[in-house]
Amino acid sequence: MAAALRQVAPSAGRPSAPERVADEGMMSTLIRMAETVGTAPTRLMRDFAGLSFGPGRVAFSDYVRLRLYDEVFWGETDRRWVAGARRARDIALLANFRREWFALAQNRLAANAFLAAHGLPVPPILAIFCAELAAPSSTLLRTRDELRRFLAEHCAEPIVGAPAEGGTSRLIRPSDPIEMAVAIDHLIEDVVDNHPGGFLFQPQITPDEETARLTGGALAPVRFITQMAEGCPRILNAVWRLPVRSDVLAGLDTRCGAATNLAVFRGDEFRLVRRESVFGRGVAQAPGFALMKATAVEAARLMRAFGLLAWDVALTADGPMILGVDPLPDLGPCQIVHRRGVLDSAFQAFLEERRVLAAEEADAARGMSAWSP
Repeated sequence: MAAALRQVAPSAGRPSAPERVADEGMMSTLIRMAETVGTAPTRLMRDFAGLSFGPGRVAFSDYVRLRLYDEVFWGETDRRWVAGARRARDIALLANFRREWFALAQNRLAANAFLAAHGLPVPPILAIFCAELAAPSSTLLRTRDELRRFLAEHCAEPIVGAPAEGGTSRLIRPSDPIEMAVAIDHLIEDVVDNHPGGFLFQPQITPDEETARLTGGALAPVRFITQMAEGCPRILNAVWRLPVRSDVLAGLDTRCGAATNLAVFRGDEFRLVRRESVFGRGVAQAPGFALMKATAVEAARLMRAFGLLAWDVALTADGPMILGVDPLPDLGPCQIVHRRGVLDSAFQAFLEERRVLAAEEADAARGMSAWSP
């Protein structure tokens, strides 16, 4: 399609090599998807074009990742309700128009301190690395030598390291002394060179007994998407991440925590799995769901300046614990496992409410500036 448009525009010149490769990659992907669902590639091209101009603003990567080419998979769901990644970001920015709050939510240390100060459960901090900071503190690591001593003293037990300003956390496990020494060297270089905003170290959290039996000892957090509608927090949807053999995502009934659809993700692809392959023949329900749900709702109530948030909450040996909060949530996984787009009429009404509130906030700010000296 893109190549054909360039051919009728003489001023555009011959497509560059990267553009030709991209077109060829898109075409080969279309052919593969067409073979999967038993239709013609041209039909998928028309289908994608229609969705790309729809309310979900679906990009081709969304079309592939969310399996939107498979009408049988989506069943009676109107696929125009499915939000692509760009649309999901726009939704979050509209719902969360109080931009000054982003700095709090996107910094792990700040968010954890804020939540903990209000009595909400978060992982404890063992140490914080911040290079060359002068202020003394029992938990502050300021030099490479201090960081190395801390890691050497704590390498007997697994600990978790995470950038303060967002990014992937990592589990640091005890191992062979030589391997551990090399791993510590690499970690020190990464922390010092790539994380000027700080790096946190936390203990590995132990799951509750029921979760541990299911996962082999790993946490199985639930991602709750919360929305602040008409001044009250509510759960939009919930997805359970189960690290069993590979990461399995299960859609949860937000009323009781019962698992519905299950999918395994590998990169940008996924495949559905049977409930019995994960849970056996018994009824699958997230342990402690009511407690985790209540924790997410209370956290959303505390951060009521945000209209839409993602909360990762796990059931631990000591009860529910908030592992993270995200003001720019990826809505793709929850749409996949629930086989339902988020852009239904109720959600559109919520977005309109946030749009009105944003306009009122802007008017109030302009009024204040007009009266300021």
